[in-house]
Amino acid sequence: MGKATQCQIIIAAGGTGGHIIPALAIAEELAHRQPACELLFLCGAKPLERQLYEAAGHTPYLLNVTPMRTGVPNRVRGVWQQAKAVVKAYRLLGRKDAHIVLGMGGYVAAPALVAGLLRRIPIVIHEQNTIPGRTNYFLARWAKAVLVGFRQTKDRFPTKRCYCVGNPVRRTILLSQKDEARQFFDLPHDAPVILVHGGSQGARMLNLAVLESIKTLNQLWTAPFPVQVLWSTGTQYYDMIEPKIREAQLRNVRCQLFPYIQEMHLAYAAASLVICRAGASTIAELTAKGLPAILIPFPYAIHNHQLVNAQVLERDKAAVVIKEQSLTADNLATTMLQLLTTPEQLSQMAERSHRLGAPDAARNIVDILLRILKETGHTVA
Repeated sequence: MGKATQCQIIIAAGGTGGHIIPALAIAEELAHRQPACELLFLCGAKPLERQLYEAAGHTPYLLNVTPMRTGVPNRVRGVWQQAKAVVKAYRLLGRKDAHIVLGMGGYVAAPALVAGLLRRIPIVIHEQNTIPGRTNYFLARWAKAVLVGFRQTKDRFPTKRCYCVGNPVRRTILLSQKDEARQFFDLPHDAPVILVHGGSQGARMLNLAVLESIKTLNQLWTAPFPVQVLWSTGTQYYDMIEPKIREAQLRNVRCQLFPYIQEMHLAYAAASLVICRAGASTIAELTAKGLPAILIPFPYAIHNHQLVNAQVLERDKAAVVIKEQSLTADNLATTMLQLLTTPEQLSQMAERSHRLGAPDAARNIVDILLRILKETGHTVA
């Protein structure tokens, strides 16, 4: 029987919102079920990472690591950065008397997990994508548990301690309602609403393709009410897209542009159709809400994992996938028009999307973390 203690869990998640937002979903579930459990977050040095944590009321510890780039000098610099980050994480874990290190992905997870192993602290890995990252694959054999978001991923890991739990989604996304959401964004209740987003950092090619396709859709749309568009451009692309939308003088499409939609839970609740990339967290959010989507996978993701993620939905006819190399304004506009004017197809896609969802993912993960704490002699007070 373990003694009650002030439990410490380190969650390492950085790089993009695709890693950080699932970490925050787990934090919500832990806070709900075990408020005595103390959580500490590790992230990289990019401002967006810190902002995402701070918006959720957390102050993360920073490790000065950046993505590994090509070229010998960059590789050497990257390895040196990672080594220094391991030392910093090792010292932090010693000061904080951590009981579990949970790696959620991004370049900050590797030094935290390695430091956990060096400290003989149980490590847990969560792999969100269909194809495991190299670091997660390598460290899996020493993990107390490897948690995966897709069934297809389970057999890719060299360990029997691998569990399909789904990708966690924040409670606000699960609980948000259409009426509240449409009122918030000043949208007609019955109008079709397209949500466009390219992830937490935006996506240049997706933005440009959507811009031209909306102009085409404006010419093709004949219904007496306009199509409504909620568009998160990403902060670095807003100033490029906004004046072009004004110049287009659209009549049949009404666009609301945002550098970043803070109230993404409401944006999802308001949407009839989503146009987006195919990161694992985005897929989890779409399926948790049961939303039909046009997926445009980022073609340069490692192992082309976004395409593989997207094909999971495509096989079940929950989404239409358009590869970036074949993306044009015409085929995107035609696809939008065909779906928006065929409500029965949208409805079927929504049902299939919902069947693929894992709304209990955060709860599943917390169950495993609490079990590991108990096995290692720590009972949360």
